[in-house]
Amino acid sequence: MTRATDEHASVSFPAAPLSWQLIGGFAVACAAAIILFLGAVAYARKDVAGGALVAAGGAVRVVPKRSGVGGRM
Repeated sequence: MTRATDEHASVSFPAAPLSWQLIGGFAVACAAAIILFLGAVAYARKDVAGGALVAAGGAVRVVPKRSGVGGRM
């Protein structure tokens, strides 16, 4: 071995400061929370319903003008 490689062979890196460990822990906790949320969330099922509404005064046929998802009225 040469002298240059002998000098660098025993170099060790210091431990990360506490603030970096806290930031890393927070990032891991956020990632875990996101994964748990995405695994537990329930998605709305899209379904088509046909038929007629029957009111007290008689039957009314309900037909949409165009396809789509109902929104806020």
